[in-house]
Amino acid sequence: MNVGNGTNKIRWYPADRLQIVPWQPIKGKINSLYTKDMLEIAETKPRESKRGIKGRSFAPLGIAPVPPGETQGVTRPLSLLQPPN
Repeated sequence: MNVGNGTNKIRWYPADRLQIVPWQPIKGKINSLYTKDMLEIAETKPRESKRGIKGRSFAPLGIAPVPPGETQGVTRPLSLLQPPN
């Protein structure tokens, strides 16, 4: 693959040695499958995104799901809520 740009000369690298990182900008045209997925994500409402994050991210981190209305086990003492003397 040629990874050079307008200011650099042409640079060729084997495609199997390159990695596209998340959020890397793409200037070329992408196929309709990716476009459809991107639009679905962009149209997601904040409440749905929050539910998805909570539903899919806890397990890989080894955190048990928490029923609605309960805390995640982190509490703060009341002294932290009062102004210092």
